[in-house]
This record gives sequence, C-alpha cells and structure tokens, in this order.
Amino acid sequence: MKTREEWLREAVGLMAPFIHERTALTVPDGLWVSVGFPVTGARAGARNQRIGECHYATADGVPAVFIHPTLDDGARVLDVLLHEALHAALPVGTGHRRPFAKAATACGLDGKPTATVASEALAPVLAGWMDTLGPYPHARVDTSGRKKQTTRMLKVACPDDGYTVRMTRKWLDEMGTPSCPCGTVMEEA
Repeated sequence: MKTREEWLREAVGLMAPFIHERTALTVPDGLWVSVGFPVTGARAGARNQRIGECHYATADGVPAVFIHPTLDDGARVLDVLLHEALHAALPVGTGHRRPFAKAATACGLDGKPTATVASEALAPVLAGWMDTLGPYPHARVDTSGRKKQTTRMLKVACPDDGYTVRMTRKWLDEMGTPSCPCGTVMEEA
C-alpha cells in the first residue's frame, strides 16, 4: 500500500503535464508534498482556514506543499493540490493575483482565487486521476477536541502614519482604541 506522500507525489506527476498543457507553466521537479497543519492562517474549523499551503523557502530551493490533515476525500485533496501546484509553478510573490487566477481558471478551478474548487469540467479529470491513483491513503485527523486559544492579540493601527500596536479584545472593549503618539485615534485593523 502507498503512503499518502507517495500518493501525493504520483498525483503531482499526473498534474504537471495537465498544468503545462493548459498554462505553459512548469511544476518544479521534485516538488515536496506532504500532509501537515498550516504554518500560517487559522486553525482547522475557523474562518479563513487554510487547507493547503505552498512554501518557497526550503533549504534545497524546491517548494514544499502541505495538505491539511482534516481532508480525507481524494477528489478534494486533488483540487487543493492542483491549486498549490499552480502556486509552486508561478514565481515567488505571485500569490493569488491575476497570473494565478488565470492559471487556476485555465486548469478548471472555480471560485475566488483564495478559495478555489473543482469546476464541473474538472471533475471528470479528477475522477480519472483517482482511478489511476486509487483511494487516498489517509484517515481524517479529528481536531474537534483541541483546546482553543483564549487570548488573541489584535492589531490596532494609526490611519495617518501606520504606527501599530497589539492589544487584547478585553482592553479594546473596556478602554477603547488608544491614540497614536501623533495624536490620531487608532483603528482596529
């Protein structure tokens, strides 16, 4: 039986020519793919949750892609992996701007560039990849019992000069937003 990382690497092997054919982009050889919790963004189940990430800053210069461990549906994993492989094929710093959005649409991903899903046209392609790969060898990680962070520092900034401080919700609610050293009342960012 394949490991999930072997399955993900094989999936990238199927995607690379698909991506190149539709966008002329090249997925880097040896792209690292694994399952792991996001380094940035919110925890699982929270708003703005990241279910995939692409990191360019690796010691060997080859981007690394991580798929969130709460995902266990192979077709969904493939569309998230396709999204992240597009990031890896684009230059560092492209983010979700126009080049990414164009490439995502060309490959059959729908929705906002920050939260794409497979289109109806892409679904049969994913199904074909699933036939080749077999079931996704991963059991969903249940994160429902994890303790929530109770203290979150919120950003408060001056609209005039950008001076920034962080404070808790309690102090914002009890005392209001502070004034900047320049005298302007700061705003919650």
